[in-house]
Amino acid sequence: MELEANNKLAFLDVLILRNPDNTLGHTVYRKPTHTDKYLNGSSHHHPSQLATVGKSLFQRARKICDENHIAGELQHVKRVLQRNQLKTPHQRHKGPKPPSVERCPATLPYIKGVTDRIGHILRRASIKTYFKPQKKITQFLRPVKCNIPLCRGLQA
Repeated sequence: MELEANNKLAFLDVLILRNPDNTLGHTVYRKPTHTDKYLNGSSHHHPSQLATVGKSLFQRARKICDENHIAGELQHVKRVLQRNQLKTPHQRHKGPKPPSVERCPATLPYIKGVTDRIGHILRRASIKTYFKPQKKITQFLRPVKCNIPLCRGLQA
């Protein structure tokens, strides 16, 4: 249970603020232990995954903050993206989409510089591409369950 302290109350990702005139304001809440660490822009991830970090932070700010707190939160997000070497998302031109044919998607292992080009070619052919890491951590670890059958006791 959270209690109001200093005219503030945290609820999920929202910090509710009691203004001096007894109206309520709201902004993004981060726990005191939050470090603002996200994917690093120079890490080996597909560019679309890196772009999603900034996009989601900006969307969260716009959906949660009131007009008194939105500017400060957007500045915070820009600083965080800069520290994590991530690009600020740009507004896309919302022109008419070219007609596309529904096709089966392709799942490719992500290899920097190679998979990007293949994905671009497939996208021009209206084939949606999903990128996955080459190996997952579970592939490096041994299974937790033991495969040795249990003995029922010695029979003489």
